[in-house]
Amino acid sequence: SSVMYSKCAGVGSKNEHVVQQVEIAKALIERGNKVLLVPHTLRPSNQDPRQCDLVVSRLVYGLLSKPEVGLLDEDLSPKQLKSVIANASFHVGARYHSLIAALSSHVPAISISWHPKYQDLMRSYGLEEFILNGADTQNIAELIDKLSAQKFALRELIKQRQAYLSQQVVENCKMFVELLGH
Repeated sequence: SSVMYSKCAGVGSKNEHVVQQVEIAKALIERGNKVLLVPHTLRPSNQDPRQCDLVVSRLVYGLLSKPEVGLLDEDLSPKQLKSVIANASFHVGARYHSLIAALSSHVPAISISWHPKYQDLMRSYGLEEFILNGADTQNIAELIDKLSAQKFALRELIKQRQAYLSQQVVENCKMFVELLGH
């Protein structure tokens, strides 16, 4: 998933975020993976890449033009989008909700982090080593290789962390209800 077009200078293929997404896709393809670009927002009537992820994804898709790359441009419900992400081998995401969809479905992920909340999310799943900061792609190949080599163990780790985090939510709700009663 991609979106951070407005965080980077330039337009079109010179935009750092677009270049980053292309580099990530190429690194994935070089390692025998297929890539599905999943925009967070469609907004068909808005062709401004600062406001529409579909436009950003189309730019990336156009620069790649490889048979190993697909573009999801259908208007899917959140449930359908989560299903798409849940069936991935792993996820590389610049959108917070796409990362939540991946991790809550036990899909290992690499986070492109623009805000501390991304780091907090990845840390809560024990995946802080799989964070790319901003437009950095310096070690993307290394991260992809590491994630690929550990993906089965990471799925188990994420599953265990999800169970723990779910229990923490239940505990917090119980404490909140108790506080309301006093």
